[in-house]
Amino acid sequence: MNEENKKVNRTVSMRCKECGGILEAGDNELICPYCGSKEHVIDSDAVAVEKIRNETYKEFQNKKMQKEEKREKRESAASFLKSKLAKVLIAAFIICLIACVSSFRFNHVLAGLVTIVQMGLFGSAWCMGMGFIKEEKPFFHTLLVVIGLVLIIPFFMLQSTKTSSKLVWPESGLATRLPKPSSNKGEIHFDSDDSFWVDVEKTSKEQYEKYLSECKGMGYTVEADSSAGLYEAFDAEGYKLDLQYMEHSSEMSIRLEPPMEMGSIRWPNSEIAKLIPAPKSSKGRIEWEADYGFVVYVADTSETDFNEYADKCANQGFNVDYSRGDTYYRAENPDGYKLDLQYEGNNIMFIRMDEPKKNDLEAPAEEPCEDITVTEELDENAESSTEIATENSTEISTGTVSESEEPEDGNNSDGVTPEFKKMMDDYEAFFDEYVEFMKHMDSKNSLGAAVDYVQMMDKYNKSMKELEEIKEEDLSKADYAYYLDTMNRINKKLLDVS
Repeated sequence: MNEENKKVNRTVSMRCKECGGILEAGDNELICPYCGSKEHVIDSDAVAVEKIRNETYKEFQNKKMQKEEKREKRESAASFLKSKLAKVLIAAFIICLIACVSSFRFNHVLAGLVTIVQMGLFGSAWCMGMGFIKEEKPFFHTLLVVIGLVLIIPFFMLQSTKTSSKLVWPESGLATRLPKPSSNKGEIHFDSDDSFWVDVEKTSKEQYEKYLSECKGMGYTVEADSSAGLYEAFDAEGYKLDLQYMEHSSEMSIRLEPPMEMGSIRWPNSEIAKLIPAPKSSKGRIEWEADYGFVVYVADTSETDFNEYADKCANQGFNVDYSRGDTYYRAENPDGYKLDLQYEGNNIMFIRMDEPKKNDLEAPAEEPCEDITVTEELDENAESSTEIATENSTEISTGTVSESEEPEDGNNSDGVTPEFKKMMDDYEAFFDEYVEFMKHMDSKNSLGAAVDYVQMMDKYNKSMKELEEIKEEDLSKADYAYYLDTMNRINKKLLDVS
């Protein structure tokens, strides 16, 4: 038996037939290292079986290792998905996507490019955490996240940068009644016979003071009212100037309106008009008149005359739930009829009368429960807010309307288109939210503030897009007046928060 084993285990040296050198074993062949000749070797069945067995074992081990690696990757990906970092990356990517679309829509190209880089960084970091992209160095995906967050700073800087356009000062129209500003950057919003409105950019406080002095030199000193960054006045011909300066943005807003066209008027003969005394002056303009109310502008009425007229109305029963100031008086009579008086300036008094709401006239059939009472009170507050906004829009109405004109069906009683009024109310509501956000900015953490700010800017851009699509020629005079009044309120709120 030992002799057989020795025969099996002995080594046989094969020599080259060409040169006699010792051959070396290769894959199924013998090769001469000297002359390169080859001899083919035919494996025995036992050798062939052993080779197959070895190859099968290697393949099995490789598949086992690959399966183990896949299992580890799945566990690592599942662990990453549950981590806070993965959630932050998803939220950051979505925010950047919204900011990117918004930036390019409103021509903030550089800000849009920054968001694209951020999306690339956050997306790559997420793919590395999930194992889709091989991470060359440990925690390299964390470095990408840090870089993406740092880019928020230049994004805000570029997003808040306003693209300045060249301002060409008109050589005709209302603009000729104003001095030309020193800055040639800005935008003209309206330039018509009824109104001129321009925003002048890149204006310093000294330049604003100089421009204000020039306006005063041109006669805009009648009934002047000034405060920090605000100046309102008339000239001798009745043109009304409204100046506003926003120091935080170095921007000056200029508005000029011509005097109202007045004529001889006949005091309305309706039953509702008989509830208050006729004013002393018979010169003015009837904006609209109906059996449920009217709006009248009365000329040649000083502030003293206005207060005397308000006293007469109070003595005639309009002294319920009243509010009074130097230039306004609002009240109801015992029957619920509403009176709104305002001194517009330039010896013009505004008068508005409205009949009671149907809800005010109808008494409830039975005593409501506490919850219903609360709901009704909220509804009344909402109606009151709508009435105030409507009244303000009428107060600054411009243009001429004949005495026989009445509001069209489907519009508010003051002639403002319902769709347009809703859009302007939503626009003002956004700025109310923005003012509150700016007031409480310091109390928020940086990441939360950044997210809120991006959402705020997206709302702002959408609102501005809607406003830019409005064509001046499509607005009625009541719509235009409501637009100016809303913008005045918004500007004053922004000045307060700045």
